[in-house]
Amino acid sequence: MSKGIGSWWIKDGIDGRRLEAEGFASTLTGLGEFDWLQNRGDSLALKGDFVATKRNSRRSDSVDALQMSSHGLPDGFAGWDGWVTTSDAVDFGKLDLEFFATHACEMLQHT
Repeated sequence: MSKGIGSWWIKDGIDGRRLEAEGFASTLTGLGEFDWLQNRGDSLALKGDFVATKRNSRRSDSVDALQMSSHGLPDGFAGWDGWVTTSDAVDFGKLDLEFFATHACEMLQHT
């Protein structure tokens, strides 16, 4: 059974973010044991993809591995419609997600 891959990105004028996230998914898909299931960019990369809300379920937990390229802060990263922060009820891997890769400035900054 193939493992699912997802790419999430917010270009915000920097097309490299899309290329990076899609490149992650494309590279893993090329290994043969992965299927690229989600490609959610700009207005489709929602906070509710990562945090359960009344309107959205966590799409990010429907894949085995994902890459998120966006803006970042020491306590979170940007979705199109809001920030995913350490104060949110984030529970990566509760259903399926095993690997989370990101490129967002300052996310690992110790403050």
